[in-house]
Amino acid sequence: MTTTETILKHEEVITSASAEKSNSPADFPPEKPDSPDALAAAIIEAQPKQTWRSHIWDTLDKSPEERRFLFKFDAIVLTFASLGFFIKILDQYNINTAFISGMQKDLNLVGNELNYMSSVYTAGYTLGMIPR
Repeated sequence: MTTTETILKHEEVITSASAEKSNSPADFPPEKPDSPDALAAAIIEAQPKQTWRSHIWDTLDKSPEERRFLFKFDAIVLTFASLGFFIKILDQYNINTAFISGMQKDLNLVGNELNYMSSVYTAGYTLGMIPR
């Protein structure tokens, strides 16, 4: 189904919905069927028919354009999340290696101070991953 067909289908839904509205004073001013707000509301309210395939994989019932967009979005998010986690682990290993190689003496670290630094680093990394 093309984008134009989808818009025409939603305009039919809006037109039929506005024809079913009562003319009570609470419904005034009447909403134009071709207004952007009415079109957006109809698109949001329109529930696609779910088939058995949606229980196996969510995007099988979606249009090819939406599936392609979701695939690209998922690929981008997964790539950046994996890269960020890889860099975090690499940096963590570098800190541990430096600690063993003499950083402990240079910074006068004693006891569990490396563990405290690692915990603070991991907490900062976790807080940094929360979207704003």
